[in-house]
Amino acid sequence: LQVLNVPQLVEELGPMLRRILGAHNTLDIQTTEEPAYVLGNRSQIEQAILNLAVNARDAMEQGGCFLLSV
Repeated sequence: LQVLNVPQLVEELGPMLRRILGAHNTLDIQTTEEPAYVLGNRSQIEQAILNLAVNARDAMEQGGCFLLSV
């Protein structure tokens, strides 16, 4: 376990999330300027966020916007 700044982690995942979502979907990341720390396993949190993106992509067959707000 480690202390993680969630907004920073989400921003770092942005490029990968955009690739996962594909060209027909957009990604809108809204983060606070203030840190939001959690104690957790980085890879598990990343995997949970990636799973959300995959589920959103699959649900938006005609295209859409995936909004991730932290």
